[in-house]
Amino acid sequence: MKQTSGTDSSDPAHNDQNEHSAQDRHEPLQKQIPANVRVMIALVASPTLLIIAFSVYSLLFGDWKAPGVSGIIFSALGIFAYYVVIFGRLPRWFNFRK
Repeated sequence: MKQTSGTDSSDPAHNDQNEHSAQDRHEPLQKQIPANVRVMIALVASPTLLIIAFSVYSLLFGDWKAPGVSGIIFSALGIFAYYVVIFGRLPRWFNFRK
């Protein structure tokens, strides 16, 4: 015979409580950005990968002043764009509407 306990995870009522508590923690569920939009963002942001690589290379092996302010700005934009492409949504701090 199988013994059951009060904290059995196969209990449907217990699973419903877990789902509700998870939804409460992440109240503003954001919609995923469509795949075709994500591909277009990746294509447009692909040149920033070269700037990011140049910045990292010059920080590690070359003159650390070489990338300049514009290189830092474009690197930050590229990182932001690829965050959106990979995760399919904007970061939580970007959603300033309430």
